[in-house]
Amino acid sequence: MMSVVVGLANSGDRSALAGSMATIAIACLGGPIAGGSAALGELVKLAQARYQRNSPARELHRQVTAGIQVWAASQRLGPEVDLGLDLAVSTIAEHGMDTAGIAEALFDPATVTRCVVASAKATDPLWGTEAHYAVAERAIAETYAHLVEHLRDQEPVMIPVIQELRDALDHRLTTLAGEAKRTRSDLGDLAGAMTAPAAVTEVMAYLKARIEDWDVSVWRSGPAPSTVERRLLVRQAGQHPSTAPAQRPAATEHVPSSGGRVGEVVTAEEALSGQRMLVVLGGPGSGKTWLARRYAREAARYALDRLTDSAELDWVELPLLTTWDQWTRTSGDLDPVGALIAASFASGQGYHGWDPQTVDRLRRTFAEPGRRVLLVVDSLDEAADRVGQAGRVRELGSLPAGWRVVVTSRPAAWEQTAHTPVAATDGPRVVDVQDLRYPQDVEAFVQKWFAADPHRGDALVEQLRARPELSRPAVIPLLLTFYCLLTEKADDPKRPLPARRRDLYRDLIRMMLGSGWADPAPGADAGPDIEACETRLRQWAWHAVRDRVTPCGLGNWGETFTPVSRPGPAEARALDHVTPKVSKDVRAVVTRRFVHRTVHEHLVAEYLAALPAAEAADVLLTHLWFDPDWQVTAPASIAAHNHDDPSRQGLLLQLLLDRCLPAGRDPAREAGREEIDRLLLAIASESDPEDWPPTHRNRIHDARVRNATRKPTQIARTAHWTQSNPQARTAVLAALPTAHPRQVESLVTMLTALDPTDADREQARTAVLAALPTAHPWDVRALVEALTALDPTDSDREQMRSAVLAALPPTGPGDVGALVEALTALVVTDADREQARTAVLAALPPTGPGGVGALVEALFALDPTDSDREQMRSAVLAALPTADLGDVGALVEALTALDPTDSDREQARTAVLAALPTADPWWDGSLVEALTALVVTD
Repeated sequence: MMSVVVGLANSGDRSALAGSMATIAIACLGGPIAGGSAALGELVKLAQARYQRNSPARELHRQVTAGIQVWAASQRLGPEVDLGLDLAVSTIAEHGMDTAGIAEALFDPATVTRCVVASAKATDPLWGTEAHYAVAERAIAETYAHLVEHLRDQEPVMIPVIQELRDALDHRLTTLAGEAKRTRSDLGDLAGAMTAPAAVTEVMAYLKARIEDWDVSVWRSGPAPSTVERRLLVRQAGQHPSTAPAQRPAATEHVPSSGGRVGEVVTAEEALSGQRMLVVLGGPGSGKTWLARRYAREAARYALDRLTDSAELDWVELPLLTTWDQWTRTSGDLDPVGALIAASFASGQGYHGWDPQTVDRLRRTFAEPGRRVLLVVDSLDEAADRVGQAGRVRELGSLPAGWRVVVTSRPAAWEQTAHTPVAATDGPRVVDVQDLRYPQDVEAFVQKWFAADPHRGDALVEQLRARPELSRPAVIPLLLTFYCLLTEKADDPKRPLPARRRDLYRDLIRMMLGSGWADPAPGADAGPDIEACETRLRQWAWHAVRDRVTPCGLGNWGETFTPVSRPGPAEARALDHVTPKVSKDVRAVVTRRFVHRTVHEHLVAEYLAALPAAEAADVLLTHLWFDPDWQVTAPASIAAHNHDDPSRQGLLLQLLLDRCLPAGRDPAREAGREEIDRLLLAIASESDPEDWPPTHRNRIHDARVRNATRKPTQIARTAHWTQSNPQARTAVLAALPTAHPRQVESLVTMLTALDPTDADREQARTAVLAALPTAHPWDVRALVEALTALDPTDSDREQMRSAVLAALPPTGPGDVGALVEALTALVVTDADREQARTAVLAALPPTGPGGVGALVEALFALDPTDSDREQMRSAVLAALPTADLGDVGALVEALTALDPTDSDREQARTAVLAALPTADPWWDGSLVEALTALVVTD
């Protein structure tokens, strides 16, 4: 942080400091000022002289200076006040916000102050360690409180004045920079500085900035993601349960899969643990990007903690986050490592407020041989030229040994790009993001969101409980977020939320467009024409994809676009909330992106819904099937087209069906018919039966019955098509006795959504209980959850408890944890717990080192006695000397949770130290961390 003490004011001359602060803040309305303390001091003098020549600038300077002086005079005497004022001047010079930034902050002084201070903190790792930093923050807040207030009223007059001032300042700064350059004599030191990697303090500043940046909501509203974190679960991908064979296989017949058993459900953190490459798949709004940012944010937080504890940089895994589209646009002639690093530092990909030299040093740090990096590449499905991305998938597999990779994508995009089945055993670990659980996950999310306003949170929870058409989609994180955003802004929190996704997006977009304006009023700050903004958004959305097709005619959408029209100032401010700017080139051409891919999809659908049926059909025909980019937009546009004009009810759908329904029964045509069924089910989720003529209504009902056992999630989400629910329930009940245990849970979930009778529930419970004897331990948990959703009787619970307890002693040690987790949902008596503990403890001695940690974790759920703990500690200590290095951390963590004695800690340290000399450098950090955890404390 540059200092301006010399040349601006003597200590204690607060009026001069206040004047300097006002001067610099006004000058920075044209952008931050670069330069050292001497240059800054001279620029202050030049600027103040210029202000005297211009009455608007002079008056603005006078008012802001007076406000700061009043505040400064109220502060107690002391050197920290003067130091703080001085620091505030230099901070505003380096990080002050220009007029465009203040407008984007909605002329909110608190937001402007927060952004300026956050930018300063990112470049000064010592910020906040001394008292004058707090003074500086208060001074900055006071400065912008006065400046923003006056600027809001005088912006049109001040912009040309500020531009003239900046031209003069920039010219003088260029002159000073030239003089400084001519004085450099030691070119050797300069060359060394240009090729050196970043210092640890710079890496720590990078991590602090990234933690904050990756914890910002894309919706410009609502709490930070970390404050409403929910524990996302993922399922090991492979042969999907809904396409599994009808005949139940033996318990041992599990298809192996890279990183875990097919169908196994684990936490998102467990899925990444020990993996070189993880692919996270999920549908629209499933939380993929939220999870990608969480992975990166948690890695940054962990790395910062390690460096704060004086760990060596080589021991720490550093995070990078980018998107596939940004990677594609950044590559050029760079090698894969260089391209990925450049993409992560590109504009729009997080904090980019460092000077170029700092960025260069950080990039060299990431590129150093042996560096440990967690790379997160988000949104493969949003990258253009998806077929061409296959080579990039291979590049990720050939990154340096110290790099780990997380990729997120919609399933169809990944399969189209990777050209490999997701059950491949020699590739990355592939997992599917699971929906939130209702009510436990959903209501906990709402309560955290509205922690400061529980009345609103309670109102939303009540709506969800009373309206199944809301609670069913609420398990999708994005839609739940929309519910919270709309409830947060509503005058009446009990106002009914839209039941249909289309209406939900419409309300959300209108809310975002109107953010930042009070009631419409005449004048320069009048609110935008919302309808005009919506029309422009629909046009932008369509033109962004109209010509984005592959040579085969499939969609080839990108992440960014160049608008085809230029809005006025008020409209531009509103549109920025929905389509934030990404960059502006030297010709002032702006590149934008939609705030979320699903918003873009909704707006394209709205554009097509307004076209004549024949014209819309011509557009949609080539995108109805096997086209990932149009899987959401096509059915949404058909449903919207049908709804908006009763005179054309069913017309667009019929035109499409007439032209695309395949005849014949060969495999290709069967696959085509399945795609049409998928389309019809998606249309059903976006519409009501009465919206359609009888022919189409019956076709959709038939599709629901036909797919009842193959697409249970989609059938549950169309439960409002009640006429076909009885037939769908019958199909499910007929399939349950022979269904694979992994499929049972999803079938039961669907069944409960279709208003089953008591007889239906009893029949389903019988099928669940019958599935237990041949179920793999990892599937038992799913069966238990299925049973609890069916209102089991005490007798049912007892029968399932007995089956699980009977399976504990003979089951493999590696599977005991899964059974114990299932048992915790069924255990009632102390005798049950004791029997389970006995079985788990009996499995400890023969268990390999890799399974001991899991067993210990399972035992904690069963209230172990002191004697049990001692036996568990002995098992952990026995496992350590021969454990794989990847299991050492889990074993040490288990040991420290068991109240180890000093002798236990010493024995464990000896085992870890013995592993260090021969360990691969990759594991050095985790081994050192394990040793740290074993230090004896008083």
